[in-house]
Amino acid sequence: MSPATKLRVLFIIGKGRSGSTLLGDLLGSYPGVFHLGEAWRLWSHGLLGPHSCSCGAAAPECPVWGDILLRLRAGLSAWSVENPEEVVRLQRRLFGFGGVARSFVAGTYRDDLARYRDLAADLYRAAAETTGAGVLVDSSKWPLDPTLIDPPEGLEPSAVHLVRHPSSVAESWKKPKTFPDSETPMPRFGAVHTALSWTARTWTAERVVARLESRGTTLSFEDFLAEPAGAIAELATLVGEEWTLEGSGSVRLTPGHTIMGNPSRFRSGEVALRPAASPPRDPLVAALTWPWRRRFGYR
Repeated sequence: MSPATKLRVLFIIGKGRSGSTLLGDLLGSYPGVFHLGEAWRLWSHGLLGPHSCSCGAAAPECPVWGDILLRLRAGLSAWSVENPEEVVRLQRRLFGFGGVARSFVAGTYRDDLARYRDLAADLYRAAAETTGAGVLVDSSKWPLDPTLIDPPEGLEPSAVHLVRHPSSVAESWKKPKTFPDSETPMPRFGAVHTALSWTARTWTAERVVARLESRGTTLSFEDFLAEPAGAIAELATLVGEEWTLEGSGSVRLTPGHTIMGNPSRFRSGEVALRPAASPPRDPLVAALTWPWRRRFGYR
């Protein structure tokens, strides 16, 4: 990638358990596209935690992420590989509504933002150079990612807000799941927490999409399952590609190298796409997610 070429990064934003892993892995199966997974968790989960790349190897031993880390170590962001704890502390100051507010009060937000933007830019460039990808997909899902809302020079970000019926999301967060790479239980949350979080994430993501104008769009997971070819065509237009998808009953996923995400990130091959099941009736979730639920046509 020449210095004059802008690197295209497609951010999948929204609430977790909305299908971002499946969508990201599908996009990553196209030539010239690399799905990073939840890139911002590289340091907290890939370097400090017990979690592996979706290829099964620890990030430093993975043939892809190992090379990415070597490129980071050789540049100005070497500190991030040598001291991942500092990256996690920086992210805590930047990510989240409370963290941003505290940073503004302390007068350190701009310095923290500049440091993280430089690091993120180095990470994306290292990923593009390692994989040869012209488009990167980041399914971190956080709408207030500093790299998205205030991108560094040389990056061309776009975003798809992937939204799913809140009752289905709440039901998913209640179910027990295990990280297959560490055999540790995944976090679980109750209906009230998920409903309030869904509303906050949805409101924020829609503000980001509006700000991005032609570089942002909203896609429901239910529409994606019903008409995957149309959804892929829309996203191709968003990033200036010509992706196509034949049929609607299944998709073929190539083995990937993703950091964190749903346990489904370890699967590849033919994956069936079925229409979304009817969401469970949950009056509490319905009340707490109105009116955004109605805006998306969720009854």
